[in-house]
Amino acid sequence: MKSYFIERITDPLKARQTLSQYLPGQHDPWVLWTRDAAAPVAYLNVDIVDDVWDEVEGPFYIQADISGRNYNEDDYVLSLLRKVQNIVGGVIKDDNDSFV
Repeated sequence: MKSYFIERITDPLKARQTLSQYLPGQHDPWVLWTRDAAAPVAYLNVDIVDDVWDEVEGPFYIQADISGRNYNEDDYVLSLLRKVQNIVGGVIKDDNDSFV
């Protein structure tokens, strides 16, 4: 498994609404399916940074965990994350804390 994150989100409600817009009928987690809807590619959640925990002001992030079976679908997952980022802001990082 590997993960990507949209960090520094200030409005978790907007993040949840945007994920629901792109992945309708889902929540906690939202699932990004293969193009033929045969298998999950990634599971997405909105969460709060634990070491700076403030339930009202955040900071918040979206985490996308790519399933092992679809480990090489980075472009597909990042395409969705960039669409979401255009609406909610923030920065995209990988699980090595590198900017994407």
